[in-house]
Amino acid sequence: MIGIGTDNASVMVGINNGVYKQLKEEVPSLVHIRCICHSVQLAVSHASSVTLPRNLEFLVSETYNWFARSSTRQMAYKDLFKLINDGHEPLKIVQACHTRWLSIASAVQRICDQWLELKTHFSLTKASENCYTSEMLHAMYSDEFSHAYMIFLKSVLSEVQRVNKVFESNIRDPSKLLDDLTLLIESLVNRVILPSNQHRIDPFTCNLEEYVAPKVNLGYETEKLLSDLPKHESANLEGNLQERCKHFLLTLITELRHRLPDNVRVLRTMSLFSVGNTLRVVKNSIAPLLELLNVSAEDITKIELQWSNITLVKWLETKDTVKFWAEVNRYKDASDNNPYHELSSIALTVLSLPHSNAEIERVFSQMNIIKTKLRNKMQADTTNALLHVRYGLKRMSQTY
Repeated sequence: MIGIGTDNASVMVGINNGVYKQLKEEVPSLVHIRCICHSVQLAVSHASSVTLPRNLEFLVSETYNWFARSSTRQMAYKDLFKLINDGHEPLKIVQACHTRWLSIASAVQRICDQWLELKTHFSLTKASENCYTSEMLHAMYSDEFSHAYMIFLKSVLSEVQRVNKVFESNIRDPSKLLDDLTLLIESLVNRVILPSNQHRIDPFTCNLEEYVAPKVNLGYETEKLLSDLPKHESANLEGNLQERCKHFLLTLITELRHRLPDNVRVLRTMSLFSVGNTLRVVKNSIAPLLELLNVSAEDITKIELQWSNITLVKWLETKDTVKFWAEVNRYKDASDNNPYHELSSIALTVLSLPHSNAEIERVFSQMNIIKTKLRNKMQADTTNALLHVRYGLKRMSQTY
């Protein structure tokens, strides 16, 4: 065992009796990686709860609840949407579920895309249904500052969601994950600092309070909406929105930097074995990494020599990191030996470190599909066999 990926539950990461603590006693070189998808979800949830107006959460949740339990309301809204949009049907309003990573992003996106239609719908139902919830929702949809908050949130969450999807994906280059995570942090930092400071600070370590710009970048769509409002009526509210959005960005950046330092260290290790870095003539030594993995001094000398000499062979797979190291692992010299066996084994070991629990969550979902209430007496061996069949077919790109 070389690494373990977990969520942030105390039973897994507790410093006294957590699972990682117990395993670390048996395997001193064990690498622990907190699931980045969980960490990002917690960072977004915390930043939203302490900085943004509470009515936004009410708007998202109650809009879903309004339609979820009534087919009559769904049909009425569908007819209205088709009338406004020349016969096109609306996409379903989705639920912001705390057990799904960043589901709030999809919910906010749908609401923003259908803002006018939803506003019109609730203006009609306010009178026809005589319902307090409908009145509250109509008031919120009629408030341009609620609209501005939602558009701002949509632009930020779309960036975060993009990176989250990369870490959830089965098709990815592990050596490039650090670049994606760094790009997210830098993008958020660039929203709150002056452009002249963007290339002078380290986004992971700097004290952002010293570089915060007087006015943060809310995004073109949000700023365009605010510019169309009467200035004499909205100056104070616009200033409050600026402060809240700035506080949201600073809190989100702080939470991400607080929750991801160990992951960044591991991802930097993975990036060492990218194709581009590996095939450089001048490159950093991997001895510190080998020491971390408790490799013997004799083997470190051998692997360092292989690391230096790997550029002497003309390799075919130079675009995909995993395929490149698979080719190195299969390479044979004239005596049918692999002169890079130890190096390729270390590289594949590092690249296989878990950085997300997404695959485990998929197994849970598949198990719930297989072992239903009607099949609740299914034996563990049978369940395991069916899961193996499903994933075997998936690897062979067959449907099931």
